[in-house]
Amino acid sequence: MARRPTHGFRTALAASAAMLLALLILPACSERDDEREAQATMPIPAAVQVPSGNSLKLRYHAVGMQVYTWNATLGHWGAPQPLATLFLGEVLSATHSEGPVWQHTDGSKVVGAKIGSAEVGATAIPWLLIKAASVSGPGLFADVTYVQRLNTRGGVAPIGPGSSDGAQVQVHYEADYLFYHSP
Repeated sequence: MARRPTHGFRTALAASAAMLLALLILPACSERDDEREAQATMPIPAAVQVPSGNSLKLRYHAVGMQVYTWNATLGHWGAPQPLATLFLGEVLSATHSEGPVWQHTDGSKVVGAKIGSAEVGATAIPWLLIKAASVSGPGLFADVTYVQRLNTRGGVAPIGPGSSDGAQVQVHYEADYLFYHSP
């Protein structure tokens, strides 16, 4: 009898797919456009500022997808689920998946809870402030307290309806993820 894959297996599979996808599309995404450059110089809105007492530890650029599921009963796309790969320069360093969860290549992991959001334009998903709800494993993410998602590009839900209830759409996005700790 075939067994249904576990959530952990599906998460690992999704993370592997994100890494492969990112490796295939990274060369095409290496140039920044005018919108991204404009965002990089924007002041960080108060809703997504990290509380004092926390210091920047790591900064990664993410390339991936926001996965939307159509809810025919409610007549709208549900909250997106991320599927992305984080890079330090051109080095694959971590994955980002539903939860939200960030898993570093060293085995450490952060599970977060969104506490702040700021809209930055109609063509990009919001900037976020996420508090670490739990961390695990020895490694770079072991003492993370907050994560910011800044300088977003793309990832916005489709305008029209889905083809059927439960239909999924993957929308390309890029962002910078900043990880903080309390030294």
